[in-house]
Amino acid sequence: MSEPSSRDASVDDLPELGTGIDHYPSPASVTPVDEHLMRLALDQALNAHLAGEVPVGAVIVQHTADGPQVLATGYNRPITTHDPTAHAELVALRHAAALVENYRLPDCELYVTLEPCPMCAMALLHARFKRVVFGARDPKTGAAGSVVDLFGLNQLNHHTAIVGGVLEEPCARVLRDFFAERRAQQKAERLARASEGTSGLTHAPILGHPAASPVTVDYGGHPPGPPDTTRENDALTFTLPEVIEDPSLPLAPITQLAPLEPLPVPDVAEATLTQLGGLSAFAGLDALGPDKNRGPGGRG
Repeated sequence: MSEPSSRDASVDDLPELGTGIDHYPSPASVTPVDEHLMRLALDQALNAHLAGEVPVGAVIVQHTADGPQVLATGYNRPITTHDPTAHAELVALRHAAALVENYRLPDCELYVTLEPCPMCAMALLHARFKRVVFGARDPKTGAAGSVVDLFGLNQLNHHTAIVGGVLEEPCARVLRDFFAERRAQQKAERLARASEGTSGLTHAPILGHPAASPVTVDYGGHPPGPPDTTRENDALTFTLPEVIEDPSLPLAPITQLAPLEPLPVPDVAEATLTQLGGLSAFAGLDALGPDKNRGPGGRG
């Protein structure tokens, strides 16, 4: 679900709404029960915020002989669950359908802090919801009149009543605060990288590895290897990282490794990597995959 980008549109700026949609409800059409249940949905939106998800929450209420009862709740979680359909409405809808053991919920109403998207709108229509109440409008993907009006299509065999704008400002503020916080965090991370003089990943030196002079190996007609190698007179030059001392390590002396020696290369025109035996200096070349410029000894 995307961030609502505007909250100050007038009634004349909105698209024409369909049958049964009360996008700007009158005070008489919004009851204290509606506001109370929308606050419960806001609580669910805060759960999404804590999980790092776009803060959208939903509550499903079932009408019984004893009055309305909360049947299920849900909050936005497509990122944490790796599920593009895990919007707040559908999370709550799945829970409610499982509890009543029925895919039809004609006696239920849904309260959600953000206008449903087309995916959620069609799911609610398929489930035969009696009424849907939402808070903030979504001018990017809203399917209850802001972008499209799926609930107002007369061709459909079921029509769900829609009420929008209930506690609109609190619902919109939760979204604005979330995206403002995320933008500030991203900006801080960019500034931190810039202050360190790097814009990408940094590779730490190897602890306790002995310093060594560059090791030069004749590559026997192969092209240059990985980006951290250089080609000098038909040879690959590998430079080992410098030794660093970590104060957190014990004071016991570190066993020094023997300096690396150049690997011998068979004196043949088309030497293959398997002829070198053991760990080849060309192991880095294998990881690069086929190369159309590779010489006759390569695998490309």
